[in-house]
Order: sequence, then structure tokens, then C-alpha cells
Amino acid sequence: MLKTKNKFARVLKLATIMSVALVIFVGCSKDEDNLNNPTTRELIGTVWIDDINVNTQFGFWTETTGNMILQASEGQWKKEGVFTYSYQHPNIRIDTDLDPFAKNNGTVYYKGVISENIMTLTIFSVVTDEVIGNFTLFKLYE
Repeated sequence: MLKTKNKFARVLKLATIMSVALVIFVGCSKDEDNLNNPTTRELIGTVWIDDINVNTQFGFWTETTGNMILQASEGQWKKEGVFTYSYQHPNIRIDTDLDPFAKNNGTVYYKGVISENIMTLTIFSVVTDEVIGNFTLFKLYE
């Protein structure tokens, strides 16, 4: 009888430990943390505008390419072109020959992060890696 009670106690203790471990494991899921952050596929078809004027637009058309329109708010100049990008939440890199500040003969890349409906980018010279400027973009529509 004593042997049966000890065996039952061990099984009960083991079952309790496994139940607690399962609850902890399931509670550590990060799925809910990323509900509002886009995946690469979810970027397709989205258009983003800058925080200064609505004349600057970034549109994502495939999983690796997009189109950008850069235009001075006074309408003095306008540049349009394609870009390639890579995105692994939250980091994005955009490579293009469109330099919004016309300082680097069009050899720039953008690096930044996307958080929900805001994209924050820093512009770098491909040649010198110096910081040229910054953008904050807001998701306009999808």
C-alpha cells in the first residue's frame, strides 16, 4: 500500500510540474506582440507619405520592389523612380538612385524601421556612408 501511495504521489507531482511548464511555455508566445506590424507580403500595395508634405510617396508593389515619387512642396522639381527593398520586421532597407537632397548624384540608400503605420528612415550616401537626412512616413492606404 505504501508503494502505491508513493507512485501515485510521484505521478501527481510530475503531472503538476508538466502542467505548470505548459502554461509558462504557452504564455511566452509573441504572436500577439506583432499583430499590428506588417509582414513583407502585407507591405505590397501600401502607399506611405512623408510628414512634411503629401508630395513624397513610397509605394510597395512586390516583395522586393516599389515606386517612389519625390517632389518639392513648391513644385519646383519632381523625381520618380523605382527602388528595391528588403524588409525583416521591424527593419527595412531601400536602395534607389533617387536622392531627395540631390547631394550624391542619386546614389543613396534608406535604412529604418516600421512600427504599425509609421516608417522612420535615415538616408545614407552609398559612396561615403554619411547620413544625408531623415524621413518619417505614414501609411496612407493599402
